[in-house]
Amino acid sequence: MNNPDHRHGIRASWRLAMAGLLIAVALPAAAQQPSTEQIGAIRQACRADYQAHCAGVPTGGSAALACLQKNAVSVSPACRRALQAVSASASPAAASGNSVVAKPSSPAGASAAATTADSWPHTVRGAGGSAIVYQPQVVSWVGRQTLRTRIAVALTPTGAKAAVLGTIEVSFATSTDLGTRWVSLSKPQLVSSRFPAADTAQAQRFEESIRKALSALPAKRVPLDMILLSLRQDSETPPAVALHNEPPQIFVSQRPAS
Repeated sequence: MNNPDHRHGIRASWRLAMAGLLIAVALPAAAQQPSTEQIGAIRQACRADYQAHCAGVPTGGSAALACLQKNAVSVSPACRRALQAVSASASPAAASGNSVVAKPSSPAGASAAATTADSWPHTVRGAGGSAIVYQPQVVSWVGRQTLRTRIAVALTPTGAKAAVLGTIEVSFATSTDLGTRWVSLSKPQLVSSRFPAADTAQAQRFEESIRKALSALPAKRVPLDMILLSLRQDSETPPAVALHNEPPQIFVSQRPAS
C-alpha cells in the first residue's frame, strides 16, 4: 500500500468508478421539440392556462412549454391533451434505447479509454449533446453508511452554442464487507444541483433528468481502499509555511548621509 504507483492507480480507479456512475446522469436527453402543428394546438388550447400559470415566462419557447408541463395537473383538459401529444411523440425515441452517453464501438476503443482513465476532465458525447466531466470529489462518508460525492460538469445540449457549467452532489448508501474489503454503493440520491447560468426551466430539466437516471442506476461495488485513499487525499492540507512577522530594525538619522 505504500507504493506510490499503487496508490496512484487506486485513486485513479476510484475516481473513474465514480465518474462511471455519475457520467450517465450528467447529460440530460435533448429537450423534446414539438412540431409546428403541436405548437399551434398548444397555443390554441392553452392560452388561458398560460395566463393563469405561466404569465411571467417568455412565450413561444421551451421555457413556456416546460412551465405548462410542470403545471399539467392544473391545466384545462384541452391543454392537457395538447401537452400529452408532445410527450407521446417523444416516446418512440425513448423506447428505442437511445443513450446520450457515447459507448466505445470496439474493444480497441475501450482500451483507449482505459489508458486515459487518470486524464481529467473526461469528454462524453451522445445523441443529446456532450458533457465535460471534471474530476469527482468524495465529500464525506458519514458513519461509513452514506457516501457523498461532488462532481463538476459542463453540459452542451445538441444545438446549444455554449456549455452550461454546474455541479451536482450525489449520495450513496453503502454496505462494507470487511472480509473482502469491498463496498457496495446503492440508492443514489441527488443531494443538490447548481447550474448558475441556466434559466429556471433548463435547470429544472437538468435536475429532473439527473434524478430519473440516478433512480435507474444499479448497485456498484468498489474496493474499500479506493474510498479510504480518496478521503485521505481530499482531507490532506498542505503544510503550513513558517512566517517571520517580526518587523525589521529601522535606522533613523537626523542629518544627511555624507
